[in-house]
Amino acid sequence: LSSPHRHTDASRILKAQFSFLWPAVIDVGESAASDGKVPPPPTIAAFREKVKTLHFSNGADKPVVAGLYEKMLRAALGGSTELSFMQAGWGDAEAVAFAESLPLCTRLEGLNVVGNKIGNEGLTALARALADGAAPKLNKVELDQNDFSGADEGLRLLGQAKLPALENLQLSNCNFNLATLAEGMQAGAWPSLEQLWMINNKQA
Repeated sequence: LSSPHRHTDASRILKAQFSFLWPAVIDVGESAASDGKVPPPPTIAAFREKVKTLHFSNGADKPVVAGLYEKMLRAALGGSTELSFMQAGWGDAEAVAFAESLPLCTRLEGLNVVGNKIGNEGLTALARALADGAAPKLNKVELDQNDFSGADEGLRLLGQAKLPALENLQLSNCNFNLATLAEGMQAGAWPSLEQLWMINNKQA
């Protein structure tokens, strides 16, 4: 493979790794971007576009490579019960990109994006994916230490999302008005909820 980078996302190996990384994969090249971010796995559509720009010295068929990545991603995300992107340097762009792949997470039970810089756009994308039925087995969502001070749309959508398996939702230290989430909450939307953590946020 000849490209500006020495590897592609398809060169990742399915293997458990440190808890603060995506546990389904490790990267056999650089472990993180130069800015310290641990990016979400590229979406299937994004990888198909990326592979068009690469040159394969062995003449490999680009659609074949894209197909292999799709199979890998579906297997990795579809088989994961827990995903952690804690303190991964994520902003809205990364959360939006991951939300596109969230429907592949059919067995996911726990999602951790604590300590990032996700705002309204990212939270809205994640909440919309969940509202549309992604990750139906999700029972624990950790969103602590993101800045949702202007995330009214995302918070209302999260409150409206019907999450039948959700037992534990963590929203501490997110700098949002508690009334905003309450405005969107629907009776019966979270029938299994046992723990809701909202420490150090704004009162109504």
